[in-house]
Amino acid sequence: MLKVEGEVIARSADRQVVRFSGSCVACASSCHAPVTVELPAGASSSLSVSMQDQFRLSLHSLLMPLAGFLSGAALFNWWLPQDAFVLAGAALGFLAGVRLCRHEGWSRVHIEEVRS
Repeated sequence: MLKVEGEVIARSADRQVVRFSGSCVACASSCHAPVTVELPAGASSSLSVSMQDQFRLSLHSLLMPLAGFLSGAALFNWWLPQDAFVLAGAALGFLAGVRLCRHEGWSRVHIEEVRS
C-alpha cells in the first residue's frame, strides 16, 4: 500500500490544498515531482492507495486510451491503409478508449488523520 504524508499549503473555509512530495508511483521514472491535491476542510494530510486501486486508476486513466489509440490505428491501417484514415482511426480509437474509462472518485483514496 502506498502511503504518503503531505503539508497543507493553503486553507479556506471549506477547502484546503495539500502538497505531497514524491508521491506518484504511476510510472517507473521516479521523478519525485510534488502532487497537489485539493481536499475538503478538516481532512488530514495523509493519503493511502492500495496497489490494486492504484492499478485500477492507472488502467482507466492511461492504458484504456492508449489501447484505443493503438487498436484504432491498427484497424484503420488494415481497413483503409492511407495516412489520413489511419490518423483518423487513431483519434477515434483514443476517444473510444477515453469514453470507456470509468470515473473513480475519492473512494479509492483513503484519507487518514495524521497524529503528531
